[in-house]
Amino acid sequence: MLLIITLSAFGLSAQTLKAYVLESEPLGFIDAGNPSGEHYDYLLAIAERAGVDLDVEIVPKTKLFAAIKSGEIDMAIFFRASKWDKFVEYCSEIRKINIIAMNKKGLPLNSFSDLQNSDRVGVLAKTSISDAFDNDAGIIKYSVPNYETMLKLLSAGRIDSGVGNAIVLSYLINKYGYVSKLEKDVISLGTKTQWLQFSNKSAHLDLIAKFQKAVSELKAEGKLDEILTSYAGAGWSELNQSN
Repeated sequence: MLLIITLSAFGLSAQTLKAYVLESEPLGFIDAGNPSGEHYDYLLAIAERAGVDLDVEIVPKTKLFAAIKSGEIDMAIFFRASKWDKFVEYCSEIRKINIIAMNKKGLPLNSFSDLQNSDRVGVLAKTSISDAFDNDAGIIKYSVPNYETMLKLLSAGRIDSGVGNAIVLSYLINKYGYVSKLEKDVISLGTKTQWLQFSNKSAHLDLIAKFQKAVSELKAEGKLDEILTSYAGAGWSELNQSN
């Protein structure tokens, strides 16, 4: 059963804004009955610094994207892409994320072309990785609903490779103890950038400047890095370097 919990950073008021967080560890999840997660904490910290009340919910990806399009919510953090240009106002860059490929134990991965030798390559459903990856007919892509499923299949040897967000994959590999079942060496397929994005139908676009200032200050102070480290551990920065 999906559990969705709403929590406001401050007391609800007429000026309370609304945000959704993608339901995916470590971005947003329920821990012992309480909402938690990297993006969940980012949004509360940003709103507090901006001096704005913010109501935050953790929801599935489809609900988040539908709400951004309709204006049901004011904002969310997700990857910037040209397909969103007509639906959002880009507020602030949060972080560049390395997109990596990794293999099951016993099948080394040294280059992009090695992916053509994989029996199946796990990729999140309806997710674009890069033009080179997406358009390579020699790579046998296998759609999975989430990273947890991808890693379960990869560790069991039911797929040869998996691709995706380096930080999320690192977090889940450590959480579920998959380290010994995967090849240590990974390759980078490029980077994507997480942005705080406002729905262009939000009634609060006049507050974007406040949020931009808040994000800039928190990044300069290292606060967003501290939040990420609390979830992903101190090694996230090394894995998130492009090679």
